[in-house]
Amino acid sequence: AQDIAVCNVCGDGKEVGDPDAVFEFPGQPTVPCGLLESDGQTGMIPAEFCGFLPDLVDAQCDCVPIDFAPVFVLPPIVIHA
Repeated sequence: AQDIAVCNVCGDGKEVGDPDAVFEFPGQPTVPCGLLESDGQTGMIPAEFCGFLPDLVDAQCDCVPIDFAPVFVLPPIVIHA
């Protein structure tokens, strides 16, 4: 079995923040950022492209640190009996 080369399209430690955004690169078909990230995780992106992808993908796909999670602080709910 051949090893799958995982390509983190946003770079190490980052992930696509806007999967619905469209990534464009001259000479290639446009692709939603979420699909591009998925293709990278499943070894569909050749290693020779993976090295320079993060610089291109970062702004177009709103790359964010993987540990980033929006925190919603809800006010306490007071129940009067």
